[in-house]
Amino acid sequence: MTAEELISKYKEEIEEALTDLKTPGQRHKQIPNILTFCRLLSPAAIIPTALSGNSKAAAGLAALFGLTDLADGFIARNWHLSSQLGADLDALTDKVFVATLLLTGSINNPYLLVNTGLEGIIAGINLKEKVSNNSPSSTIMGKIKTGAIFALGGVGVISNNQEIVLPIAIATTVLQSMTIASYIKKYDTKKQPSKEELPTENNLLNELKEERKFLLEELQNEQANVPLEENPSISEEKPLQKVKSPKK
Repeated sequence: MTAEELISKYKEEIEEALTDLKTPGQRHKQIPNILTFCRLLSPAAIIPTALSGNSKAAAGLAALFGLTDLADGFIARNWHLSSQLGADLDALTDKVFVATLLLTGSINNPYLLVNTGLEGIIAGINLKEKVSNNSPSSTIMGKIKTGAIFALGGVGVISNNQEIVLPIAIATTVLQSMTIASYIKKYDTKKQPSKEELPTENNLLNELKEERKFLLEELQNEQANVPLEENPSISEEKPLQKVKSPKK
């Protein structure tokens, strides 16, 4: 799936969501997506608040936006409102929210910019696989990393104590690096054929023998269907003629 096709697909899903919002009795279907979408607004709310020096208010806003991450999934599962648009939107907004937390924390802890960059690389790998229609999915290492990155972002927003933030940042950096390696290995394995799928010498010989047998059978069938007078390879048997003995 090309980028243009992916954008076209999302456009159709967004139009369908807007139709639900305009239709009474269907609006509740978009509640999880609305909660998810709210996290896209987190940078505009949290970062300026933190820059103004009000770290407590920034932490409160971060907690509020974090609750939407719990609520949208809970409602979607229990009300049976899960959708592909919601899943993809949730993945996107999670990256935006995490980047917001890390950038906010980097105001007092600049080394968190390293974690922000690594998270961008992970997002780029997943986006590439999505565009390639390879259905990207998280690994066990990726799930562990996700928990660590949220914890680091939250701690970074509320604290500038290096004894607390720095060790978590280092551990998270290691997890992010391991996640990148696990994703690269996973997607490369998908693209390579398994040993059973690789052609072997015996398999190729067997295929050639089968093809030769098939061609010979086809040739015999064609010869059998050709009329006798049109087939020069088959001659009519002529009756034996009596040989006259020479006159004495």
